[in-house]
Amino acid sequence: MKTIDVALLPNMVNSQQVAGSVAVVIDVLRASSTILTALSNGAKQVIPVNEPQEAKELAKQFPTGEVLLCGEREGNKIPGFDLGNSPREFVPEVVAGKTLIMSTTNGTKACHTAQNASVSVIGCFLNLTAVTHFVNQAEGNVLLITSGKEGRFSLEDVVCAGAFVDKLNAGNEFAITDAARVSQILYTIYKSNLRQMFNTCEHGQYLASLGYQADLDYCAQVDTLTLVPRFTSGIITS
Repeated sequence: MKTIDVALLPNMVNSQQVAGSVAVVIDVLRASSTILTALSNGAKQVIPVNEPQEAKELAKQFPTGEVLLCGEREGNKIPGFDLGNSPREFVPEVVAGKTLIMSTTNGTKACHTAQNASVSVIGCFLNLTAVTHFVNQAEGNVLLITSGKEGRFSLEDVVCAGAFVDKLNAGNEFAITDAARVSQILYTIYKSNLRQMFNTCEHGQYLASLGYQADLDYCAQVDTLTLVPRFTSGIITS
């Protein structure tokens, strides 16, 4: 029987867990939602990096006009970058055909914790069913990696992980760990009103205070997109 586990923080992931697993990286507010939106709107690829300077150096390897620097620190666009981390910025007329080099506080770093998985994908509420279907067809135990917020537990990510646990294990075909069970319980508490959860969780309140309430509303939508972004060899593609 395959197992579903949830890493409640990226620093709780160990190499043994990741190796051979089907990993789902979750940063609902907002990197996962933004990466998914960008690729759905025609971006060629997304390259997640840890630091802004790393993004700038990597961009020099691409022809002028082919790359957009994207990312945030403390929720707002990094100075000198083309785009921040609001999914609403990543519209087709801006990102279509472009390589996006992205650095965010939490999500892009979490991506790299999954780099040794047999398969690694990006998940959020927007592509809940599509990712669930993909994971069900893949071989290996499932590891849901929640990004957290600067090394701390993040309610919205764990609730989203719980949604995946709930949907994946609808037929009780998996063994689930205690972390997965707790995530599922949290999801059952909040699933009837995800927008309320987004508005009351710590990071949601912080983003709203910066003027990103519309991002919360966008990211709380379920199954509006069908793409399953895959993270392979340091690059995320559709």
